Amino acid sequence: MDFSIAELLFRISAPAGVSDLIAPDEYEKFLVVSGNARPDASYEAVIADTVIPCGAPVTPSFWDNGLWRTCVTGDQYLDIDIFDIGIKGWRRAARMSPDFSNGKLWVSASASAPNRIRPLYHPQDRAIIIGRLCHLGGVMMHASSVAHDGKVMLFSGMSGAGKTTIARLWRQYGGTILNDERNMIHLRPEGARAGASPWHGEENKIDPTTGPLSAIFFLKQASVNHLRLMPLTESLGRMMTTAFIPVFIPEGPALTLDTCAAILQVVPAYELSFTPDTRALDLCLSV
Repeated sequence: MDFSIAELLFRISAPAGVSDLIAPDEYEKFLVVSGNARPDASYEAVIADTVIPCGAPVTPSFWDNGLWRTCVTGDQYLDIDIFDIGIKGWRRAARMSPDFSNGKLWVSASASAPNRIRPLYHPQDRAIIIGRLCHLGGVMMHASSVAHDGKVMLFSGMSGAGKTTIARLWRQYGGTILNDERNMIHLRPEGARAGASPWHGEENKIDPTTGPLSAIFFLKQASVNHLRLMPLTESLGRMMTTAFIPVFIPEGPALTLDTCAAILQVVPAYELSFTPDTRALDLCLSV
């Protein structure tokens, strides 16, 4: 099973005897037929008894929120465990290499059907994708994204900032909403590229298109429309507050900070104070 997110190719291989890997519904638009293309990450699905017995020795957790945790093994691999309410205990979900380029996805034997398994599920999938993205010069942002005239614009802010509102205004203006909640930026030699993640917001629709990132707009609702170019230090602070920082891996925050700084060196960032009408979009196009 191959899927491409933000132009990164992920490949999952099936264990012996399994002919069908089932993708979660939100991944359907990202599935690709890549042939012999070299993947950016390659994982192996493994059917096993994933329950971690009570009292079994466990590597001290690096990060734990009570629902899932990560543990660094002696060879620096990263284990991802999920707390199963049904058994009131932990299950092993994945083991990743230090840079998330390869690893194993453990699938519970009790949850597997003959010849068919589902190797990806929440929250293990997001951890893996964001973990690999941050090691390849990428970041996922709390933002809506719109494709217009061959380029992508990101409109970033926390909940209630107006991300979905301004995305819908762009639709009226002829733009294409890629995702109204979570989007990926991937810094490549030719510049920054942006595209949707599989996880949407209120719009309940996703377009897997990617394209060159022309600008990042940090949203501020106001009574008048105003656009202000932000200096690097200010825009970096705002970007870090809306980035999904992989705090569950030791190097995650530092890699994300470096990536955001590098992106802002090549992509302009603005504070967009706006009212909910299309006049704010004219300001975006003016730059």
